[in-house]
Amino acid sequence: VDASQIKVSGPGLAEGTPGKRCVLCFAGAPIGDLEKGLTTSVDGPQKSEIIFDFEKENQDGNVEGYYVPILPGDYKITIRYNGRQVPGSPFRPKITGPAVSAEKLISKVSIHGRASELGKAFAVNEFVIDCSRVKPVIGSLKVHVKGPERSSAQLNLVDNKNGTFRVLYKPTGSGMYEMDIKIAEAHIPGSPLKIRVTEFLSS
Repeated sequence: VDASQIKVSGPGLAEGTPGKRCVLCFAGAPIGDLEKGLTTSVDGPQKSEIIFDFEKENQDGNVEGYYVPILPGDYKITIRYNGRQVPGSPFRPKITGPAVSAEKLISKVSIHGRASELGKAFAVNEFVIDCSRVKPVIGSLKVHVKGPERSSAQLNLVDNKNGTFRVLYKPTGSGMYEMDIKIAEAHIPGSPLKIRVTEFLSS
């Protein structure tokens, strides 16, 4: 299957409303191939991203995806399959309606676990981020950690597939670490985290 055989449809190609799901449908290749081959970008007054559901097909055998714009205006959606643009790409939807706040949309995200405040050096520390009450999902979770001078932390984000994520970090030294946790470029409540890491931490 090459890019010329991929069909993209759905109301989100032409229009949408800030804060609401703008739905797209993708067809023309098996789901596994679409998952491997599709790359997308949504540019405009604010960058957005297309969230896919590769776990299930809709009634027509298509894969659905959507994006959630935050600001009104003219957008450009570029869709490539195996590096080549699909027919009709780039699409230029017009988003109309009042702007919404990304911070408000993700205000129900919560953080659980002592390791979000206290960590142990040279050990794997773990806490949980709960995004399950965020509807709709407006973007993927991005985590970045910065350590004190001459220290860093290995970071791993595990998707539990139920709206929650495990954050595992292993600091290379003691001191204060700062962790940015964002969705759609907006900090979740409590971010940036200030984490005090010591070499001795009782369990």
